[in-house]
Amino acid sequence: MKKKIALYLLVLLTLNLYFINTMAQAEEGTDLETIEITVSGVGAISEVGIADARKSAIDDALKLAVEQARGVMISSNTEVNNFVLVKENVLSKCRGYVKSYRIVDEKKLDKDKAYRVSIVANVALRDPKTKPQITFDEKTAKLKMPAIFDEIRTLSEKTNQMAELIDSKDMQNLRESGFERLLPRYKTLIQVLSTVQLPEERMKRFLIFKKGVLLKASATLTFKEFLKTRDSKVFQNAVRLNRKGNIILSIIMKGSG
Repeated sequence: MKKKIALYLLVLLTLNLYFINTMAQAEEGTDLETIEITVSGVGAISEVGIADARKSAIDDALKLAVEQARGVMISSNTEVNNFVLVKENVLSKCRGYVKSYRIVDEKKLDKDKAYRVSIVANVALRDPKTKPQITFDEKTAKLKMPAIFDEIRTLSEKTNQMAELIDSKDMQNLRESGFERLLPRYKTLIQVLSTVQLPEERMKRFLIFKKGVLLKASATLTFKEFLKTRDSKVFQNAVRLNRKGNIILSIIMKGSG
């Protein structure tokens, strides 16, 4: 029994070291903790002039983008009722912020004496400078973590199923939207994992688990890109990311509970 435990820990340590570089590469090309929002803001035109109205419209749009991004994440579909409770508990205490934005349209609304600005904003789901906001003690971790594991099992299986359709060239009814629908759920899960703090003895295994989730999310995003480009190199990269994510998650979740 002791030999099995020692072997298990050795495998986890090896995986941790092996995937550090892989994870760095996966995260460089994709930002899985942001969401893109298109929104319009309005500012009233005063006697001072249009400049202040334009600034107010931009500020209004940025505020709406953050609120809408959080709303999208909190209301994203899930098939696991217990996970909904974990997710809402975490996300209700998180505040998004705008990493970048670009103005796509702006105009003066003469009838309303206002100025409207439309933007596309990349909203981060959390401030990377903040510390985890939800701490699970041992009892809470045992209660809540199974729901998180169940959610990633569901997402992982869906990614695998669609990947198999691509691999078998049975892509007649497979569209980018299939992967697109999974991404908000992966992002929600990553947000939860980034916000939760577990007891020290659980954190190393938990962080390896998060790396597996990030790999699966990156694979899902890359499969979506392949359906758009039909580039074989993109497909090979997606398969590689998905395979590595599957390896990590299968090992970690064998001992979940």
